[in-house]
Amino acid sequence: MWLCGRFAGASGGHNLLEPAAWEKPVLTGPHLHNFTAIAQLLDDAGGLSVVDSGEALADKLQALMSDPDSVPGRARLLLRWWKRTVARWKKDSG
Repeated sequence: MWLCGRFAGASGGHNLLEPAAWEKPVLTGPHLHNFTAIAQLLDDAGGLSVVDSGEALADKLQALMSDPDSVPGRARLLLRWWKRTVARWKKDSG
């Protein structure tokens, strides 16, 4: 899923976990100011691609087409971790 508002420098934008929840690779522009923690988690898990130009986007899409299963699996692992973390937090604070 391409989150284009982040490419154009728009404020706000979609939560990066939304496409990860659907087991889709997450491609985004560099403007991640309101989701920095989630962006870092996704990036560390290998489930985030930050691109800063149309050419970089085309290159990344070509790479994904040649290995479409690589990123969604890593994003899925991160999402499972995130759900467990939230469940523990709810249990501990409830």
